[in-house]
Amino acid sequence: MRSASTSAGVGPLGVADGELRVTVLPNAQATSYHVEYGTDQSYGEETAESAPVTDPVTETIALPLAPSGSYHARVVATNPAG
Repeated sequence: MRSASTSAGVGPLGVADGELRVTVLPNAQATSYHVEYGTDQSYGEETAESAPVTDPVTETIALPLAPSGSYHARVVATNPAG
């Protein structure tokens, strides 16, 4: 069984928010995902878990970020293979 693949790229930041473009490749397995983000690599904040998907999906997620800040983000995807 193959696990899901994910990728994320940061889009343009607005005055009080940021957009993160997320692509999830679930390899035909029911895969749910969420984004963890914060001002350092301990993250500290996360989005709600997605509904499970079995087809590739790309989504733009708005994050409540302060202007002129530096942020870390990661996509966490889970399915029956891990």
